[in-house]
Amino acid sequence: MNFKSILLFIVTCIFVSYIIINNQDQERIRYENFLLSQYDIIPNHSQEELKEIPKPEHPHMATFQNHFMSLDPALGYVPPDRLHAAFLRTREMQNEFGDRQIEWQNVPSNMGGRTRAIMFDPNDSNQTKVWAGGVSGGLWYNNDITDLNTSWNSIDDFWDNLSVSRIIYDPLDSEIFYVATGEANTALVTYRESSSRGIGIWKSTEAGAPDSWEVIPSTSGFQYVTDISVKISNNQSEIYAAVVSGTYQGQNHESSPSEGLFRSRDNGETWEQVLPNIPGTNTPYSPADIEITSSGKIFIGTMKNLNGEGGAVILSSLSGDINSWTINNDFQEMIQQSNNNNIPGRIIFSSCQSSPEVVYGAVGSGNINNMGFNLSYGNYLIKSIDAGESWTLVNLPTSNGSDWASLAWHALEIEVSPEDPQIVFIGGLELYKSTNGGNTWNNLSDWDLMYYGGGDRYIHADIHQVAFQPNNPNTIAVTSDGGVFLSTNALSNTPIFIERNQGYNTLQFYTGDISNEYESINFVGGLQDNGTLLYQESALDINDMITGGDGAFCFFDDNEPIVITSTYYNAWYFINMDTNDYSYENASSGVFINPADYDSQNNIIYANKVRFNGSQSNRIIKISNIPNNPNTETISLNTGTSVYFSALKLSPYSNQNTLFMGSQSGRLYKIENVNTDPNTIEIGSSLFPTANISSIDIGDNENEIMVTFSNYGVSSIWLTLDGGDSWMEKESNLPDMPVRWGILHPNDINFALIATEIGVWKTSNLQSENPIWIPSVSGLANVRVDMLSMRDSDNMVLAVSHGRGLFYGEFNLEVEAIGDLNNDQTLNILDVIILVNLILSGSSYDNLADINSDQDLNILDIILLVNMVLDD
Repeated sequence: MNFKSILLFIVTCIFVSYIIINNQDQERIRYENFLLSQYDIIPNHSQEELKEIPKPEHPHMATFQNHFMSLDPALGYVPPDRLHAAFLRTREMQNEFGDRQIEWQNVPSNMGGRTRAIMFDPNDSNQTKVWAGGVSGGLWYNNDITDLNTSWNSIDDFWDNLSVSRIIYDPLDSEIFYVATGEANTALVTYRESSSRGIGIWKSTEAGAPDSWEVIPSTSGFQYVTDISVKISNNQSEIYAAVVSGTYQGQNHESSPSEGLFRSRDNGETWEQVLPNIPGTNTPYSPADIEITSSGKIFIGTMKNLNGEGGAVILSSLSGDINSWTINNDFQEMIQQSNNNNIPGRIIFSSCQSSPEVVYGAVGSGNINNMGFNLSYGNYLIKSIDAGESWTLVNLPTSNGSDWASLAWHALEIEVSPEDPQIVFIGGLELYKSTNGGNTWNNLSDWDLMYYGGGDRYIHADIHQVAFQPNNPNTIAVTSDGGVFLSTNALSNTPIFIERNQGYNTLQFYTGDISNEYESINFVGGLQDNGTLLYQESALDINDMITGGDGAFCFFDDNEPIVITSTYYNAWYFINMDTNDYSYENASSGVFINPADYDSQNNIIYANKVRFNGSQSNRIIKISNIPNNPNTETISLNTGTSVYFSALKLSPYSNQNTLFMGSQSGRLYKIENVNTDPNTIEIGSSLFPTANISSIDIGDNENEIMVTFSNYGVSSIWLTLDGGDSWMEKESNLPDMPVRWGILHPNDINFALIATEIGVWKTSNLQSENPIWIPSVSGLANVRVDMLSMRDSDNMVLAVSHGRGLFYGEFNLEVEAIGDLNNDQTLNILDVIILVNLILSGSSYDNLADINSDQDLNILDIILLVNMVLDD
């Protein structure tokens, strides 16, 4: 090859590289513009302004944040079907690779997360065993809810879906339990991030025994089941399931074969839809609630469907047959004709067991606010004393519906005493009781007491269900966004409520940090609607809440007794744990759960300043002089990106004066001299996906960097060993799911952990061309994990889950034996079978299976392993 040819080749390579890089840059710009256009509907209120706005007027911004963190950029929405496929693959890999894992321990908690379902066990002669279901925490039971020393037990940490919406039993066979899934009440109006679609109906024929649960195959198309009930007809059990469709994380999920009221007369084997269609459509009504009176009459309250049709309608039938329904749309019309709040919401019912002709209902109605949200308030309470032939309005407990039930699409409950039709409990933000049929009401609870250590009136905000103890209406169990509460004197004028969340660890954390003290078990974590909690080796309760609101990024200082917490939009608290003194600095910027990192050596916080809509672009904030005299300043950077910085990581080297930052569009930066004279260098790759960088971790030096991405449909894990000059993709055999955090082991870069939508995963061969990722969930669960934090001195790792609380374990460099593919500490025929399957399936390279170390899996490895087994 002559000189001209060589020169032409070089020029061509440079030109092609330029085209690739330029095209990728243009793709990032287009994606950034897409994000900004989507975020443009979010008002940029300051924290002071948010305090003045009623709670329902600023729906949970973490919903937006998580949606764009995890959507498939090519599709523009989150594809939940891939998560189900990832669940199946996870289960296969758990069986395939065994327990080659960290032994996780759950941080004990006496606080609970959002709970929509509760049931007293009909098989318990003492009538004190209770079942409860968390919307992101699965199914639990407590053997005696009246005993303050008893704890809750989870049924199965590895269900494919942990979103429980209702629990019932079959009156003809009390050992048959049904559990409905999918949280429809936040699917149509986005409010809480952990809102989840379901997978149908779980069934147990052994009174809920842990190994007895299976999803009824014929219900797998039911995306959201709002209610489920059993009617006894001619000594036969008829199961009714209220099935609706919903919008979840940007995509419509339509139930199959349709929405409506589905009836089964063969224990769930087959179903028929029995509701009439909404007039003028081919679509059945969407049922929000099923009430079957003790005389057998069925009442259905509706909610609006995806097209906004059919809300606030009452349907009733004695038989439940398709052509037997009486349709009452009086309240729908009344709402539509009103001047304000003229959009019909949902209706829910409750009847009196001893007087089945008495039925009460709660009706929601609302409006579209300036952010495009369909809000709904508890504007009407209704009553019938003639089994639904006629209805009258009863008094509200407050002057208007937005005071007592400001989130009627999310939190709305009504329950009548089974023995006295004059005694009614209703719930919205708080719990109320009437003893005169709804003429007057008493407020029984005060959710604000969570900030003052609780008390006799404390029930967490947002009431979801009230359940009477069988044959004793003086005892009620109440579920809320804060778990389960109990009163044993509910009929008194001033009932006492007790928080019954011991061991009911369904907390939804966003962030966390681990104390630097060697071998200590001290953690801090920020979570949804329960502030920031400090764990110091005793079970978490409301007294461990060091700041309120929604907890965001938080840190321990490595050298001083200082804990740093934040709430939404860069509001920071600095707490001296020795003196209990604190200072406060409100930077009023950034995004809801705002990315940040802390320099313990120089006592400086660095945090994103860019808002959702791109204002304050190219800026971070720096808070110095922590903790006594915090001072905030803005640092402007030449990054060229218009979206917010989604990940910040201070280098432990360079005197913590080097900051690495990632963006929502996949740009990666190294900021040198960030504390003095910042110099911005883009060190990412044109091969990086145009997606959200969720975390950055640094190995033994600043040349070793691992970056994770949290979107579906992209390569989630990247590694460089030369400071960003070249990058290697490391997703390998990982299922397509969000990767929310990643950490490298400080003593060996081959070992890494990642936090995913399905627990924690681990590899011990990261530098291999195709590293093997294995689920490390022993003691954990199939739950979303948002963050990992590691203490280098003793390899302790904190895993922050959104639905099952905090977990911790030791990330040790275990010695794994060549050939021991199921990690059972012995070589046997099971290892040979696994190796054969690995080769036949073309699975990614596994160094433990490469018996002859030739970097290939083939028949030679099988022969060698068989000989090893025979010799063992």
